[in-house]
Formats: sequence, structure tokens, C-alpha cells
Amino acid sequence: MSAAFRRHIPIIAVLIGAAGLLACSPRIEARGNSLSATKLARVEPGTHTRQDIRSLLGTPSTIGAFNSQTWYYFSERTSRVAFFQPDVLERQVVAIHFDKSGVVKEVRRYSKEDGREIDLVDRATETPAPSYSLLEQLFGNATALGR
Repeated sequence: MSAAFRRHIPIIAVLIGAAGLLACSPRIEARGNSLSATKLARVEPGTHTRQDIRSLLGTPSTIGAFNSQTWYYFSERTSRVAFFQPDVLERQVVAIHFDKSGVVKEVRRYSKEDGREIDLVDRATETPAPSYSLLEQLFGNATALGR
């Protein structure tokens, strides 16, 4: 090893350490249509129509599946470190309800604190069909192809 290279070893070690620390720093991500409080304050129930809301706030994230009279705007900020699951820092859901004539009836705003955790069911649904082993499936398919 040359003397010039040996002099640079501490600098290289510091750079590698800094790169390692930067790789583990949290990355903030923003998704959705984040609506400011000033824009939402301009929405007046009984006055604005769907077209007014589309001009003011943009296209909704989704429209109610069972009630097309409701528009939803979603936004979320998360923090992710490396490959771990992201942590939700902030979540906002704005629901704008319209009456039958398309005029804003009500504006509701929900945050992360308004959400609820849903436990998923991990059981399997039983099927009435008989179960076959791997060999039975392979040979059953082979005999079906020969027909």
C-alpha cells in the first residue's frame, strides 16, 4: 500500500460511515391531494356546486361507491427508514357531501386519530371440492390432456 493511499484511509472510512448513516435516515413521502385549510374554508355549503369544487380543489381521490353524492379527498404523509414498514405521520380525509341537485350540503374532515384499526381474519374458506395430492393433480391433468 502506498503512503498516499494510507493517508486517505481515515477520509474514506468517514465517507463510508456517512453514507451508511444517510442510508438509514428516514424518508418522508407525501401522497394524495393535500387540501389546505384556506382552500377548505372557501367551500360554502348551500352555494358551491360540483363544478365549483372541482375547480377549487381538483378531481376527488374517489367518489362514494354506494353514494355517488359524496366525494373524498385523501392525503397522507409517511416516514420510512430503509426497508421497514412506513410510519403514518399525518392522514387527512375530506368528505364533501352533495344534495340531489349537486350543491354542497356538508364538508367533513377526518384525521389519523379518527381512523380505526381493522383486524383481518386469517382463516381459510373451506371449499366443497375434494382435496387432491400433488401426484393426483399431476396425473389427473395428464389424463385430461390425453382425452
